[in-house]
Amino acid sequence: MGPINKPLERPEESGKKPEKLSPAQILERMQSAQSRLESEEEKRVDSLLEREVECNKTIDNLQARLEEAKKALGIARESVAGKKNVSEEYTAGFEELEETAKQTEDSLRVLRAELDEIRKDPGVIERKK
Repeated sequence: MGPINKPLERPEESGKKPEKLSPAQILERMQSAQSRLESEEEKRVDSLLEREVECNKTIDNLQARLEEAKKALGIARESVAGKKNVSEEYTAGFEELEETAKQTEDSLRVLRAELDEIRKDPGVIERKK
């Protein structure tokens, strides 16, 4: 057996004559290649459209959870407003909720940016026409 990484020989280098193709064979190969490219593009666009749906669902879910968290935080803050003996644990919970809300907002920004990129894709634009 020869080496595995043996470079491919060109027909003219190996003394073999290059394969002669008829115009019909050339056309058939070109159409086959074009068909494969179109199929790959369709799969790519399908994948982007699926990701768009996933992003929208995730954004809706995160947005709803963020709104609920902000309401809960507001109610909790009102409940301790003016009180002097509020435990540090309780106020630390506020900070934790605020940090979680900030991270959720950051996640939403990232998802919205991804969604914008998907929507700008020429294949997606064409498919939605």
